[in-house]
Amino acid sequence: MGCSIGVSFLLRLASAVAFVGTAAVTLDAHAQNLERGRELYENHCQKCHTAKVHARKNQAALSVGDLRDIVNRWQSNQGLRWREDEIEDVVQYLARTRYFFTTLR
Repeated sequence: MGCSIGVSFLLRLASAVAFVGTAAVTLDAHAQNLERGRELYENHCQKCHTAKVHARKNQAALSVGDLRDIVNRWQSNQGLRWREDEIEDVVQYLARTRYFFTTLR
């Protein structure tokens, strides 16, 4: 009986460690994606778009969906050929750092 309690405890502990490890990897990947979004934005968009464009009274982007459409349109107009994940990284970077949307999907 004491052995089964020990095994049960070890299984719960292993499960908790796996969960924490997965959360840490997810957070690290999330931070890397935001960093890539920042780099793409600064290297390709910020040449023309100063911070003022995101704070103007009549913003074109009123939601993350609007922002996604705008980023996709502009990267296409510029011939950048970004992948969907790169577009999403820029969208998430802007949504979190410039527009402060509460819904990010």
